[in-house]
Amino acid sequence: MKKTIYILSLIILSFYGCKPKEKLKKNISCEGNVKLQYEWLDWDKEDKHHVVANRFFKGQFTVYFVGGFKDSLKFYVNNDFRADLEVDRKENDEVGNYGFSFGRRTGEPIPTLKIESVNRKTCFDIKLKRKYPIMYVWLNEKREWTIRFSNFNHSDNLKASL
Repeated sequence: MKKTIYILSLIILSFYGCKPKEKLKKNISCEGNVKLQYEWLDWDKEDKHHVVANRFFKGQFTVYFVGGFKDSLKFYVNNDFRADLEVDRKENDEVGNYGFSFGRRTGEPIPTLKIESVNRKTCFDIKLKRKYPIMYVWLNEKREWTIRFSNFNHSDNLKASL
């Protein structure tokens, strides 16, 4: 009986541990909320498809667009316009092909990132977190943003758990 309970506990914990932690947060200046997810990978768990990024991204942040994503986007860091980007990503395209990176100088505060969808007339803005240098971004048909903060690169095709 104890063995069965132990095995069931391990199975339940393994399912719980696979899904990123999630919360809804109000945007700073944009309307509505943004769904935030957090995932973390320890150094000893990395493999060829999941590489821990913290040691490579000192002061850098990278944003990847995930899922079917076709839009014109404007990027702001601390309310300073940084770039326009046309994204035309199919569901099965490689994750790393659609994104951008930006840095901050040592001693500067952690930045606020704002991404504006020109076509869908929606945006999100959030304060970034140093321990999560990578963000995977989804925008669904209902104009709802999901941002997955991560400390590792997915070289496999990441699917949204929305």
